[in-house]
Amino acid sequence: MNKSARIGREGRGGWLQIGRPKNLLWKRTVLPVSGLDRRLDGLRLVHLSDLHLRRGWAASYDQLINRLRDDPPDLICFTGDFVEDKRDCRPAVAAMQRLMGALPSRLGTFAVLGNHDNRLPLDCLARLNICNITNQRKELGSIELVGFGGVQRSDLDLTMLENLPPRTPGQIRIVLCHYPDLFERINRCNPDLYLCGHCHGGQICLPGGVALLKHDRSPRRFVSGVHRRGSCWYVANRGVGAGKIMLRLFCPAEVLEITLRAVEQ
Repeated sequence: MNKSARIGREGRGGWLQIGRPKNLLWKRTVLPVSGLDRRLDGLRLVHLSDLHLRRGWAASYDQLINRLRDDPPDLICFTGDFVEDKRDCRPAVAAMQRLMGALPSRLGTFAVLGNHDNRLPLDCLARLNICNITNQRKELGSIELVGFGGVQRSDLDLTMLENLPPRTPGQIRIVLCHYPDLFERINRCNPDLYLCGHCHGGQICLPGGVALLKHDRSPRRFVSGVHRRGSCWYVANRGVGAGKIMLRLFCPAEVLEITLRAVEQ
């Protein structure tokens, strides 16, 4: 049985993006998971990260809304940085409500906070039916969602990590964390899938996607892409938005669509 990932791409995104992205690179990835409950075979989730919303709107947001309205996923998983301004999120709230409130999914939207979300009111997420699982665990039948980290890396709840219950046979453990470099510490809980963001894939890269910037202690190759790390699928999302410098070079904004396939152990 083939246990390697299959990755497809839709849209080009563009090698140079200035300001808000006008187009998104849509990556479709099929990930085989050993011992997965056959009822979860074909489970489809959309991984979003690093919107860095500001006042105003972008054409790419409409693309995302229309795409998901036409074909809603089972889950939406968001790995932090809804907004850009760490001191005053209010200018971005209208765009956040318009965007996140329009994204449908069968089982819900689940999120952890990022380092730009320190002033984001949590009741804003609740009103949008976004389940904040930062340092929390949520079970949806055979799906176990675990959120680790928080606004700062030091917000990682080590007590929660140590006290996670044993894995249930057939259940999939999906970890959401803003920071790629927390993987080494969190991997002890034996996740099947680790979703992260934060690094924007480097944001400014050499041709071929070689990151010039990291903002993270992870090896350069782990700031974006799908990787097999031990028994875990590690997925680092480039994100939709950009930081203070609204420029992307050879690193287009992206949305990741992940389909899980059950394989024998």
